[in-house]
Parts: sequence; C-alpha cells; structure tokens
Amino acid sequence: MSSLIIGEALIDEVTGRDGSVRSIPGGAMLNVAIGLRRLGRTVRLITDIGGDENGDVLAEYAASNGLELWLRDENERTNPTCVAHAVVDHDGSVNYDLEYAWDIIDVPTSGAGKLDLEVLNPRTVAFGSFSCHVEPGASKVRRWVEYLRETSTIFYDPNVRASQFTDMAVGQAEVESFAALADIVKVSRADLRALYGPHADADKISAHLLELGPALVVL
Repeated sequence: MSSLIIGEALIDEVTGRDGSVRSIPGGAMLNVAIGLRRLGRTVRLITDIGGDENGDVLAEYAASNGLELWLRDENERTNPTCVAHAVVDHDGSVNYDLEYAWDIIDVPTSGAGKLDLEVLNPRTVAFGSFSCHVEPGASKVRRWVEYLRETSTIFYDPNVRASQFTDMAVGQAEVESFAALADIVKVSRADLRALYGPHADADKISAHLLELGPALVVL
C-alpha cells in the first residue's frame, strides 16, 4: 500500500537542561514518513527544504531511509530550511521557537509530476501540523487533500502549538476546516488545550470534530 505524506521536514535544535545543544532531523510529517518506510511501505513526502546545510542534512537523512522527497525546483527553494528551537526546562517541559517558511509543489496537472502521482497511486494521505497554517504552502496542502480525498483515505494530525496563531478563532476555524476534509483525525489533549484554551473539554471538542465529517476521531 502506497502513502503520500504532506508536511514539514525541519531541524530540531534542542537545548538540554545542562545547556548542551544538539541538532537532529525532525518534523511531524517527516517522522510519519520515516516510520512508514521502516515498515516497508512505499512512501513519498511532499515537503520544503532550503538549499542550505540544514537542507542537505535532511535530504541525506531521507535518502538513508529510502524516502523520496517531492520538492519544488531547486532554483525556487530560496528560503532557509525550517529550524525548531526547543529548550528543555528544569522541570522537563519544552518551549519551542520556530524559524519557519513553507512552500511546496502544487498538484500536477500534466507532465512528469502527474505521471509520478499516477504511478504512486496513494491509498493513504497523511498531513498536518505547521504546514496547514503557513502560506503560501498551506493553500497547496489543501488543494492536494481536496484532489486526493475521493481516492485515498485521509489522515489529519493538527499537532497544534499555541504560538502558531495570533487569533485563536482563526486557528480553530482552520483546524476544523481541515478536519472536515479528513477520514481520520488524530488529536491530543495538548492540541485541544493549545487551540481552545487550558480548560477545553477534550471529549466534547472531539465529538464536535467528529460531527464535521471524519469517520473517526482519535483522542
């Protein structure tokens, strides 16, 4: 069974409680794609990396795991590779600060890209996280999902961080509109608190998301 994953590949720069810093490949959807490859699945990842050292690290990491990246042309990728700065506090909690730019290839209508998609013929599509909220890539994510939802099972993981949104009402509307396109939504209590406030009733909100159209909401 083949899968198409849409979302971020980035560098996690982690500062530990002892002040040490380490950089590792990361990103919610990159992790999903690598996990599926390790299960022996045929997988493609639509993502965005820059033509910089961090981009080279991510490209090598993907290649070492047999994962093919679908990217824009090299001359179009002038933005830097995304970096997530994570600082681990003494109590073990983690604070994030992101350097994030995001754009991806659009749904192909002809040529080699269309042929590649027809050959892959994805039975499942997974998407989510920051890629759904940063333009110009976010609109393209939506077009991909709308294009494939009639022929593929669609999985959506909001993976929300409160820092993504200056207007939480806008964030809620965006997440709910993506949930309405999905067959399966996986959401955490932390996601819902970040999106709907610290006193959010996770069970009620999950039931609300289910009413929007998914066949299954996993809390």
